[in-house]
Amino acid sequence: MTTTFNVRDYGAVGDGVHDDTSAIQAAINAAQASSGGSVVFMPNGNYRLTSSLTIGSTGTGFCSGITLQGAGQANTSLTVAQNVTFVPVLVKGDSANIYSWGYHELCDFSVSMAIPASVGNAPAIRVEHCLFTKVRRVGIFNFATGLYCVGNTQFHGEEIYVTSASTAPTVVGVYVDGTVQNASIYFMHCNVIFGTTTNTTIGYFCVGSHLADVYLHFCEGDQASYGFLYDGAYGVNPYDVLDVHLVQFVADQCVTGVCIQNLPAAGGMINIDGLWFSNRNDNNNIGLKVLNASGVHVRGAQLYSAHQNSFGILLRSSTDCSVTQCVMKGQFIENIFVYGSSYCTVFGNTVVGSVSNGQAGIAAVSSVGVSIANNTIRGIAGVSTMSYGVYVDGACSNISVTGNVVDRATVTYPLTQGSASAAVIANVGF
Repeated sequence: MTTTFNVRDYGAVGDGVHDDTSAIQAAINAAQASSGGSVVFMPNGNYRLTSSLTIGSTGTGFCSGITLQGAGQANTSLTVAQNVTFVPVLVKGDSANIYSWGYHELCDFSVSMAIPASVGNAPAIRVEHCLFTKVRRVGIFNFATGLYCVGNTQFHGEEIYVTSASTAPTVVGVYVDGTVQNASIYFMHCNVIFGTTTNTTIGYFCVGSHLADVYLHFCEGDQASYGFLYDGAYGVNPYDVLDVHLVQFVADQCVTGVCIQNLPAAGGMINIDGLWFSNRNDNNNIGLKVLNASGVHVRGAQLYSAHQNSFGILLRSSTDCSVTQCVMKGQFIENIFVYGSSYCTVFGNTVVGSVSNGQAGIAAVSSVGVSIANNTIRGIAGVSTMSYGVYVDGACSNISVTGNVVDRATVTYPLTQGSASAAVIANVGF
């Protein structure tokens, strides 16, 4: 049977002036002392905090089954002063036994910094070493780091909305730390959005190689330096399990939509199944960048550029990657660009270019063992003539160009082949 503990019964006022930290923590402590399955309810109000609210740790041990619930994201707010150094909401399990404690939930409230952070600070919400935790219908506003997950066995985030006007050098919406085990991390219908600031903003930041079954389904990272960034150069053990999936991810008005970097050959795989990207400006924006990585597979991406001097998909210094069934449209200077990479596949993509400024549909430069097959490439009749359909430079070797269709009426050079070892077979328009 669920027992509800109302924070007003413990002295919380919720007027945005009174310090409600002790009252809310008292309600949490009472819930933790009960038999589990307890709800700590925060009615409509603005609750000012001056230190952390801790869930899951009783000081002498750990507990499970606590729900911290508000009256709605727009109705219940936990508010802190600018640049506080404490975590407003901390959900904590036992780092020595992460399979024992958890089953906590946060829902229907927001966490706000009264004035946007000007320096890097503690996250608004931190979830650590829990067996199972769910965060849903929660808003996070103006922190340098929104939600931080580390050392969890299962975490579900649903309908989380993060926005920040922080001027800190680096601002992160959702941070998934894989330098220690983080397994079964699932986000669905979450949105991180920033303004057009000059600092580095990252919608979703995943690091390390201790990540097993990390899913982002129907999530957005908008108006950011990076919509999604994975960097394996943090605490890397190449034999750990890494399994990250982006499904129908949206990166709108971003400098770089998705960036995957420093993923070793023995370090697992990252799958991107559906990506929408549009770029922010004309300053070397990239829809999808794969840098020094192995085992990245992209399918069904839709990338659009209204600005020149941008790249669609860039595979650089990478191995064993594939780009399939993607649609590239707009003014990308390079639509699919394979540079210094080996044993990659570019298959079944559609490229429609709308500028005549040296644009290439698919280019391979200084690469080995690349297959370019069954792609369709064209300009727009009466509007633009694409310069290059398929471009293979002289520093490439063992390149296969097979079954591609290039529209000669709108592409000046259907095939530019500088490599004598390129096998060109059964293409149309060459």
